Amino acid sequence: MITTYFNRDVYGNFINKQKVVANYTRALGDKKVKWNNAFYAETTSESVDFQNGTKLDYMEGFCYVPSEEMLKQESFEGFPSMSIHAQNMVWDMMGLEHFAWNFWGKLKLNETYFAKESNSKLDLAGAGSFENKDIQLSWIGITTQNNEVCAVIEFRVFNNPLELNSETIKTKGRSNYWGRINVSLKDKQIEGAVLFEDVVQEIKFSGQEKGMIMDTFREIKLERLNPGV
Repeated sequence: MITTYFNRDVYGNFINKQKVVANYTRALGDKKVKWNNAFYAETTSESVDFQNGTKLDYMEGFCYVPSEEMLKQESFEGFPSMSIHAQNMVWDMMGLEHFAWNFWGKLKLNETYFAKESNSKLDLAGAGSFENKDIQLSWIGITTQNNEVCAVIEFRVFNNPLELNSETIKTKGRSNYWGRINVSLKDKQIEGAVLFEDVVQEIKFSGQEKGMIMDTFREIKLERLNPGV
């Protein structure tokens, strides 16, 4: 998984960008999954490529069973405070897998399915909250990836309230996110996915009387490391 954050003010002026990459392994024993080789990098130059970055040692070998338990603070024991970029990878992966696997009997080609049963407000491990307001899914076609014939599942989730709180920073805003997932018709494995998110939020640092409005655009790319395995 590769996640890139582009931060700008509301007028589109560049502030900085961040990148988080990691390897994700699923189908381990007892339904567990695992993360390895997680790195974080950032730069204040829009045109400069990211350097190698800093390894997130606390993510190395991080193993768990995907479930609602991963929305609890105690599930991230050993993570530093405000490790939101790493936690986002866990939650983003769970969201993509949910969209890819849990609606097969309800999706029809080129018809929008309103997944009202999955709309909910989620606690983010004690750091804040995120509410999925209106999840919409569509099976928009067939493609091939990694020599697999895949269903293309499109998702759109707009106008989602979010809030983060810590000792040093508080944010409040809204998220729009959308993307698509390629799911093998043979074995239902995710062969690839992309997610785009636009977040407008007010950010207030500790000691500040007045906050600032920031726009964060995220891009997630999910690719298989060992296609066909």
